[in-house]
Amino acid sequence: VGDDLSKRRTSEFPVPAFPDADKYFAKVETLMKQKRKNQPAPLAIIECVKAALESKDFREGVNAEQLLFKTLIGSPEANALQHIFFSERGAGKLPIKEKPAEVKEVGVIGAGTMGGGIAMCFADVGIKVILIDREQQYLDRGMKVIANNYNRSVKRGSKTQAFVDRSLSLISTAVDYSALKNCDLVIEAVFEDMQLKKEIFEKLDAACKPGCILASNTSYLSIDEMAAATKRPEKVMGMHFFSPANVMKLLENIQGAKTDNVTLVTCTSIGTRIGKWPVLSQNMNGFIGNRMLTFYSTEAGSMAMEGAMPAQIDKVATDFGMPMGPFAMSDLVGLDVGFQARKRKGLSDPKMNLKDALCESGRLGMKNGKGYYDYKDGRTRVPSKLVDDLVVEISANNGYKRRSFTDQEIFERLFYPLINEGFKVLEDGVARQPSDIDVTYCHGYNWPRVTGGPMHYADVIGLKKIADILTKYASTYPKAHYFAPASLLKECVASNSSLSKFWAKNGNNYKFVPKTPRL
Repeated sequence: VGDDLSKRRTSEFPVPAFPDADKYFAKVETLMKQKRKNQPAPLAIIECVKAALESKDFREGVNAEQLLFKTLIGSPEANALQHIFFSERGAGKLPIKEKPAEVKEVGVIGAGTMGGGIAMCFADVGIKVILIDREQQYLDRGMKVIANNYNRSVKRGSKTQAFVDRSLSLISTAVDYSALKNCDLVIEAVFEDMQLKKEIFEKLDAACKPGCILASNTSYLSIDEMAAATKRPEKVMGMHFFSPANVMKLLENIQGAKTDNVTLVTCTSIGTRIGKWPVLSQNMNGFIGNRMLTFYSTEAGSMAMEGAMPAQIDKVATDFGMPMGPFAMSDLVGLDVGFQARKRKGLSDPKMNLKDALCESGRLGMKNGKGYYDYKDGRTRVPSKLVDDLVVEISANNGYKRRSFTDQEIFERLFYPLINEGFKVLEDGVARQPSDIDVTYCHGYNWPRVTGGPMHYADVIGLKKIADILTKYASTYPKAHYFAPASLLKECVASNSSLSKFWAKNGNNYKFVPKTPRL
């Protein structure tokens, strides 16, 4: 009481001295450029703090901040982030009047990496889970992995011990399908073998109550073929989680030819409840995401044969904002995925196929510390001279005359076929709308969110530019059919329209309906 209150305005307080401010800001800027690649906002925030320290008064600092804000608010990055924000929330809004069924208990078939992660998703929101595998030893191993995942979360501080204890108490295990008798939803999460999946769906159909939804976590196999193994095809659909399932935010739901509306809306609703962004796809090979990824991977391999090295190709991808390039991703997944099957069928050829050669030489990827890269401490990638020499050798075996590549060509050949396939996904009616593809890629494949997703980014690049460059590559590589511009892309260019505007006007012409069963 009695103090001069006019002196208490914080805007008039002097800013304390900040020793070594330049070094500190340089360190933070370097960190932000690594952690928030190609994002201008974090760097602008640093400039705002600098202005607060260096300005002669409060108003000068505020003016500097306002100027930076005005620069950012209309930027392509701001538009992209606003686009993906609303796209995420629109993906789960289906034009269906039916109400979702209640889901109180969920079964998961397969206690491996995917099955365990899926079980955690449901347990974390208070839903009881029955985890099934063919032998108790697999269930014990799976529960140990789940417990370890939870323990790491406690150590990081992202979950409390009480939360983890509750989640673990909700997961029980069984080897007999009769344990699923009260489940409202069962998700099959075994490896990609159609015959095995059909056998499982037949058993589930017999064991589960009539209204129970039967879903598959398949990443590309036909939902209709699995549904045909049951007497309830209307209650069968795909629920494709992305690995690790307890972390990745995308849920790619797949509609079968006979899937009913209650099943669709229930799987969408439960996806939102477990913290995912659910996107609905029709049942065509690879669905939305993996179908588009096919030619990204194909072109990475082609360019390696023609003259680019894996490390250069991967760097172009990561410079764009992908967390890792196609070769590093292959190492993470494991190079031996599919190799043993090819070898059993006599289809492997280590003299002509780079991946086969790596597997034959014992380079299986990150899992054993060597693949396309060598791995120090199990995780740090280091380019391998042995692999580079092998690339050159197999390139020669295939008759290639190696040449140098610019980063721009690598970028175009990686990403433009992927975008082009996105247009084909839309024209085939596999995705409901362009924004669903953007959500799929930002949350399932870690596409840089700051670009808004591949279809939004296509509008930013310019559709005519993309079509012209694809046409050029189609002429150079006539056997690579994926370079031929999609009909929808050509229609947008002919009408001098962006995809977003064209779709708003003409999107209803592309019917999002169940496709002919892939039997």
